[in-house]
Amino acid sequence: MTRIAPAVVGPKPARPIPILLAASGKRVQRRLIDHADGPVATGVDGRAR
Repeated sequence: MTRIAPAVVGPKPARPIPILLAASGKRVQRRLIDHADGPVATGVDGRAR
């Protein structure tokens, strides 16, 4: 997707791209919180909130 992004980058399509990344980022953080135990989980949880 990194290769396609620069070619498709524009004033309008540039907005939905970061939204998708943010949504996927939240899902990844939740997975890390579920699997991670200890101070790392608390640190990620604090950033997510």
